[in-house]
Amino acid sequence: MLRFTFPPLKGEVYFPDLVGVATLLTFAPSVVQVMASNGEAFTGTERYGEDRTKLGEFHKAWLDKVEKNVRPHVTDIVKRLFPKFEWAMDGPGYSSELEATWRRQLRVCSSAHFEKYFLLALPSGTISEREWSEIVEIIPDSDQFERRLNMMTAEPGRHGFVSRGKEFLDRLEEFASTSKETNKIEAVFRSVLKLGDKLIELKDEEVLGGMLPWDNEQRVLRVLLRSLEHVGDEQARVSLLNGAIQGECGLLSLTKLVDYLGREHGMFGSEVREDRQQAPVLSEANVQKTLRKVNRVILTASDGDENSELAKHPFSLRIVRNWCDIGSETTAGRWLRRQAKRDEFLVGVLDQASSKIRSHGMSDHVMRETLTVSTSFLGRFLNLKHLKRRCSQILENAPSWLSKEQETLLKITKTLISDTGEPLDERELRRERLMAGESADDTT
Repeated sequence: MLRFTFPPLKGEVYFPDLVGVATLLTFAPSVVQVMASNGEAFTGTERYGEDRTKLGEFHKAWLDKVEKNVRPHVTDIVKRLFPKFEWAMDGPGYSSELEATWRRQLRVCSSAHFEKYFLLALPSGTISEREWSEIVEIIPDSDQFERRLNMMTAEPGRHGFVSRGKEFLDRLEEFASTSKETNKIEAVFRSVLKLGDKLIELKDEEVLGGMLPWDNEQRVLRVLLRSLEHVGDEQARVSLLNGAIQGECGLLSLTKLVDYLGREHGMFGSEVREDRQQAPVLSEANVQKTLRKVNRVILTASDGDENSELAKHPFSLRIVRNWCDIGSETTAGRWLRRQAKRDEFLVGVLDQASSKIRSHGMSDHVMRETLTVSTSFLGRFLNLKHLKRRCSQILENAPSWLSKEQETLLKITKTLISDTGEPLDERELRRERLMAGESADDTT
């Protein structure tokens, strides 16, 4: 069997693991079917909130169907292939940090490579090892590397992700953490800081452990942090960051990075973790200098009102939020209020302040998503009573640019502001409606 399956996968899989899967396919084919259909039960390490007992029961159920004379051998092979299976069967646990190692080793227990062993081909949308090697070689050529990155954002990714950007960023983080080629790590930092906002625009979201939303905003930040951490001493880090700031930067990527660097020192109301095992990326003195430089960048980007770079930015509200920490909340708030006098800009701000609440009630067959708007956050900058009145006026005027989705957003915003101008909580509002016998989703 390996004579036919290995050649197309050479360089894409770990040969001993392929031998293990091939052995199971020969002597216990039903086991391979279970694996191929239940990848999450086998790949990676235990996830936050995962029920070990329930997972163990699942594995014991399919094992009981395996012929008794081969069952011990099947169990031993599967344990060697999948550490998560071993953990579920009352074995030792494994650190989640090992997942990056398994990925580099092309192991079947890595979710990045799992499908290759069962499809006997590369899954659609994946980045092959050969392609990745080519990308690593062109990293120092910023123009060529950035063209390749832009191509990734336009191509659909695996497992339904909007683009290949998700896997690209995951691999860049791993590269920055493990490579010894400082010049390439520095090039990764500069390019990702420049194009990070474009990557963040892509809705490549996943939910980790069934609870934690994880998207390209977090991935971009992690690539930037890992790159800074691995370019050398603090002097090298400061030099790289200062040089990048003087060039072209994504405003959200830059402000999120320096905001994080400040929070490592307990700035902006955050707390310093006492159990932190790693020193901050930059000293507090260097962070303070960086904050002043980035504040000047934001001031320049905000100059020109509606024609300014900040006003046109799709994440202007998030940048303003970071600006409040980096510079002055008074200055940031004044700028936002001035821009919000324009109806179209205001609706864009509401969109940026919106999110989806995930819930699963007793009667729900699937997870429920409810659109909400953080009126409590908007209240930091805008008069909510006036905002509610503006929403009504825009709905009444019905300008030609207003879409159905934006109409819904305006209606939701109105319901989440009381008549006295106080922010209301979506969950509390749903409870009140249900108690009154109304529809929980009424936005009229």
